[in-house]
Amino acid sequence: MKMAVADRSDDLVQISLVGRMDALGVEDIAMPFTAATATRKAPVVVDLSQVDFLASVGLRLFFANARTLQRRGGRMVLAAPREDVRAVLDATGVEQIINVFATLDEACAALLNDS
Repeated sequence: MKMAVADRSDDLVQISLVGRMDALGVEDIAMPFTAATATRKAPVVVDLSQVDFLASVGLRLFFANARTLQRRGGRMVLAAPREDVRAVLDATGVEQIINVFATLDEACAALLNDS
């Protein structure tokens, strides 16, 4: 699994993930993902457009970091999941805790409107 972090000019942090969010994939990114989210107050958008599999260990990573970010006064949203990943998000009720948007633009607009 690969991860890229970008501090955007609109004061959002964008984390782009590529690959499978299974046990091995999450192990690769858990520490840098946490460093990119939990240590900031800036709103975070996680681009899932290139994630082709999402297991429960990936959901736990999202939940834990979203909660930590929220306690610090920030917010995290998920953007552009593929159909299979969206099905997992829907089945698990993730949107009760973390908002999910169909596109990256929608996710960024929602975060900017909250600021």
